[in-house]
Amino acid sequence: MKLLFGSLCVFLALAMNHDSSHAGDHDHHKDDHHADKLDRCDGIEFDAITVDEKGIPYFFKGDHLWKGFYAHAELSNATFHELDDQHHLGHVDAAFRIDEHGDQYHDHVLFFMDDKVFIYDDHNLEKGFPKEIRGVFPGIPSHLDAAVECPKDECETDSVLFFKGEYQYA
Repeated sequence: MKLLFGSLCVFLALAMNHDSSHAGDHDHHKDDHHADKLDRCDGIEFDAITVDEKGIPYFFKGDHLWKGFYAHAELSNATFHELDDQHHLGHVDAAFRIDEHGDQYHDHVLFFMDDKVFIYDDHNLEKGFPKEIRGVFPGIPSHLDAAVECPKDECETDSVLFFKGEYQYA
């Protein structure tokens, strides 16, 4: 009975939010197919934000990203192709770029999705990734809220700070 009631609630929620712009006959391949474009400022809420090795900011929201401050939204996997291979994981939970020059992953960008970490060098996934977060960062939980590199000028040593809920991990 609970399953039936839950299914009915989901059905009603979907029916009430039905987008009528998909009704009728129209060309799905036209550039202006969807008049409503994702707006990075709508709600000013992101899943993750990072910069690449050139300092270009990437804003992640759902399965989309914005490159820089003026670009239109695109699917995350258009730039980071392998993210689509893990589409069952959902959206990017956290991301950061490693700036430490002595690190083997200097200028690499790390993405955290569910319990996986992806490491990219110049938009190419490093061999052997994605890996489980706990295998690369022991003691760090999955489903992170944020992550940032903390240089030794700010922290005791070069480290990464991870955030989940009210907790911080290093």
